[in-house]
Amino acid sequence: MNGHRPVGRVLLAAALLAVLARGVACWRFSGNLNDDRDAYLGIAQGVREGRGFSIPGTDVPTAYRPPLYPLLLAPISGPDAIVARAALHAILGGLTAAATVWLAAIAGCSTARQLAAGVIVAVDPLLVYYSTLPMTETLAAALSAGLLACAAAACRSSNPRAQVGLGCAAGGLFGLCVLCRPTYWAFALWANAFGLWQWVRDRRQRGSESPASSEPAHRNRGVDWLLAGLMFAVIVVPWPLRNWRVFGRPIVTTTHGGYTLLLGNNPAYYREVVAQPLGTIWDGSHGPGLEAWQADIERDMTAAGVKGDIARDRWMRQQALRTIRKQPERFAQACMRRCLAFWSISPGGGSAIDAGALRHVISVFYVGLWGAVILGLAAALRRGGCAVEVSLLLTAAFVSVHLFYWTDARMRAPVMPAAALLASLAGSGVRRGPGGAMAT
Repeated sequence: MNGHRPVGRVLLAAALLAVLARGVACWRFSGNLNDDRDAYLGIAQGVREGRGFSIPGTDVPTAYRPPLYPLLLAPISGPDAIVARAALHAILGGLTAAATVWLAAIAGCSTARQLAAGVIVAVDPLLVYYSTLPMTETLAAALSAGLLACAAAACRSSNPRAQVGLGCAAGGLFGLCVLCRPTYWAFALWANAFGLWQWVRDRRQRGSESPASSEPAHRNRGVDWLLAGLMFAVIVVPWPLRNWRVFGRPIVTTTHGGYTLLLGNNPAYYREVVAQPLGTIWDGSHGPGLEAWQADIERDMTAAGVKGDIARDRWMRQQALRTIRKQPERFAQACMRRCLAFWSISPGGGSAIDAGALRHVISVFYVGLWGAVILGLAAALRRGGCAVEVSLLLTAAFVSVHLFYWTDARMRAPVMPAAALLASLAGSGVRRGPGGAMAT
């Protein structure tokens, strides 16, 4: 037990720092807690008032937003419940830091590197700032950290019972992830593709071995996957069933994807942002601007008789694909811009932290962090291991999706625990600890 105490103290210290940072931010920007720019509070209030998961202020059902965060907010969605929402986000921030420390411990990091990983997510400027807003960034970061840690722990464990328990926890957390942000579905694709590649590689390496020698291990791993899948299904299936009953279609994600695809792939955006110098934002300085484009889109849909969540989603997706086909070079440039925006060192968008000296402090933080991530990536590729692999897969999943869909710096919130792990590995050596664990 004594060997676990340093990890526990590090975990607690990082969690407390994260809670403190978010508490201070929520006090400083308390007005943000009622700033419902993504309509999550409005949907949550509808649930609380008995109108169901509906368009804010109406009883018209919607699937425009994923369900987890509004359901979590429902009991504390009133305008006078800002302290409760601040507490929720602070606790989620603490859990993010704690799970990130655990992830670093699973990766075989020293106590100092575990602390570094936890501190990074505890004080990350965007994670701290977006904890003051009723948006999914805080919840998604916490779920990512928990998912990565449980998946890596299940992979590393040699205890069959622990494997089953951790695998089920990972399956359940992944279910919560996709109900928080549909982008996580891409992680399943990347993870399964990687798993298939590993299986093929291992089959070739074991070509000279007797098939019976590896059969029990494969059977046990298959049971683990089955139980994890069942836990995932129990959590996720009610959402498409509800949508099937309400809309006549088992929508597994949301009806928001068409809008975010069109938002980043339309002639106005290409003209006013993509064709302009790097760093240009869609603020109307090079044309009518975002709000004018949104008004035009609404008029076009009205004129075309497009009504309802599903029809609007389909129409906007078709418009985006038409633009991509007509302007492939601009689309390629837009993909590059979106990748740069995903990893931007400055907040952008005119937020309260995008001004004055604070902007420069934040930029310095991210320059240092991305430098550490690059150095850590080299060490991670040499090191390998489950924690590194799942972290890289999650990062690749989010980056690949956001090459095509609307992107800004806050979209990277779910991968920050993975980035923190990679940064904590910067400058590390590789040696084998007891039981084959990697150590530095």
